[in-house]
Amino acid sequence: SRMERYEPTAPSGYYDGSELVIEPLGDFNYLNFANGSWLDFFDDHIVDAISDQITFNTEVVEVDYTNTPVRLTTADGEVHAANQVIVTAPIAVLQRGGIRFVPPLPADKQAALDAAVVWGGIKVFVEFAERFYPTFLEFADSDTTTGQRTYYDAAAHHSSDTNVIGLFAVGTAAEPYQAHTGDDLRDYVLAELDEIFDGAASRTYIGHVAQNWSNEPFIEQAYLNDYADPAIPPALASPLGDRVFFAGDAYTTHDDWGGVDDAAQSARDAVALIVG
Repeated sequence: SRMERYEPTAPSGYYDGSELVIEPLGDFNYLNFANGSWLDFFDDHIVDAISDQITFNTEVVEVDYTNTPVRLTTADGEVHAANQVIVTAPIAVLQRGGIRFVPPLPADKQAALDAAVVWGGIKVFVEFAERFYPTFLEFADSDTTTGQRTYYDAAAHHSSDTNVIGLFAVGTAAEPYQAHTGDDLRDYVLAELDEIFDGAASRTYIGHVAQNWSNEPFIEQAYLNDYADPAIPPALASPLGDRVFFAGDAYTTHDDWGGVDDAAQSARDAVALIVG
């Protein structure tokens, strides 16, 4: 997979509640996969080499790092042992005690968990018969300290004749969408787009898919909020001695968090600690 930049001339829209204003996107320092995604990247370059070592549908409920080896207990009572373990569970899972640590997590790490405000999130993809929307569509609440939302051309940089708009929403900005499911969510999104685009959404609607990440088992969240105390991620990333390490988009030490690239870098950092 290769990466591409958005063209500065791409249309970018802003809706203030009564009027849609469209202007050129301009310089936008964001790369997008061309005809692919992060999932494709991992499938192509990583998963094939380790697929026979992955165990699916197995919930780890306890990590006992009292001694070496570390003992992992699963929900069905099986015990696995390893000299080092990398925990990649989402913050929300750890916050609700989904994994028991023996001994309990150190006070500084538990304090970081308690202080972490994690945004919930939802994504919706809607296919239309026509492309009536700009590359990006933003609102007054598209970037606030409590949440974010934007519509975007989900077919951009893909060799496809389909017209798909994506909705990305996290935090408080996601809650109005998360209050709906199924056809009600479809109707809510179409009504919002119809108001902005003079009914074009309902006239050209073909189908949609939605994923409420807050309701996904073993995920239960989107990501650590963008305005979190920058001391939280390194505290979450700190290992438990030389036995238990942490990796994921919020377990970072490089002054950024919340993205797949951050998660990938944190995994490299954890492995580097293990191998020295």
